[in-house]
Amino acid sequence: MDASIIATQKRMREEDIHKRRLLRKPLGEPFPFHSEVAVLNAALRQVAILCNTEVPDYFDLSSDPKHVERWVMQTIMAEQQSQFALGQAKERALAEPRFSPEMQLQMMRCATRMNELMSPETELLPVRRSVL
Repeated sequence: MDASIIATQKRMREEDIHKRRLLRKPLGEPFPFHSEVAVLNAALRQVAILCNTEVPDYFDLSSDPKHVERWVMQTIMAEQQSQFALGQAKERALAEPRFSPEMQLQMMRCATRMNELMSPETELLPVRRSVL
């Protein structure tokens, strides 16, 4: 009984995998309903959106791939450098003191006074016992 159920489930999984493979488009074939220019423009537009810039108007299918690649690399590298600079600015802002110099001086005086009061050489005031 269990063996037949397992065999049936295995056959169903294999059929499902086979159906999915039939629906999958083989690699290397042109994508239907889209021109190559539309694919190129979509890819360049996404790079431009991510890097907050504009796509040059002169890129088309007749463009030299090296020029397109150079533009993509320069755009991505420029965005990377600007993001790196933003990160450095944030780190510098976080590294700055959180208290003003006047406040730091007051805190240091307070800590010094507390240390003086808590040192064993300091005479403590006598404690009065209250009668309840």
